[in-house]
Amino acid sequence: MDRSKPWTSNPTSNRTRPPLRTLLLRGNARGLCRRGAALRLPLWLACIAIALAARPVMAEPLRQSVRSIDQATQVLRAYLDSLNAGRYSAAVALYRGDYRTLLYWNEDMRGDDLAGLLQRGCEGNGLQCLRMRRVVGHERLTNGDIRLRVELARPDGQLFVRGPCCGSTEAEDPPDSIFSYTVGWDRGALKVLELPPYVP
Repeated sequence: MDRSKPWTSNPTSNRTRPPLRTLLLRGNARGLCRRGAALRLPLWLACIAIALAARPVMAEPLRQSVRSIDQATQVLRAYLDSLNAGRYSAAVALYRGDYRTLLYWNEDMRGDDLAGLLQRGCEGNGLQCLRMRRVVGHERLTNGDIRLRVELARPDGQLFVRGPCCGSTEAEDPPDSIFSYTVGWDRGALKVLELPPYVP
């Protein structure tokens, strides 16, 4: 046999046989059997190749990114507005953060009463469930989430400023009027990661 010519499945054909890698990717079990016999592969190795070919090639899922700053802002505004208006069940659907702090503050409550925990946080524990005044900055995180830096509005519409805590001076604990919230995907929906700011 002239080894300078391509090895074909039919002496009268010009098409070369596809390599084993191509057969594996195509899931061509019959082709693998033929190639395995031609190359005198052990039976167990041919079986492994056939099993691998039969398995679908699954792409690794990619984390979904927030498309725009406006999209993230709308979700954050809806979340803060829901808390401010007392629509706590709606706020639960927009929150993807932790409830452990709320459970620690409210040991008398059930862990599955998420709306009740948010209500207690806003109405009794010191969370400042205020409406958003404006976005003052943003950044896109490496995982596709967006972090928004926002100002909050007091009930009279004026800027909310959180003063020093627990007897500290302004030099020790400077007043803060800008708060960060992270918006990202969770179970197919955009949600907010953080609770509102806390004032004891």
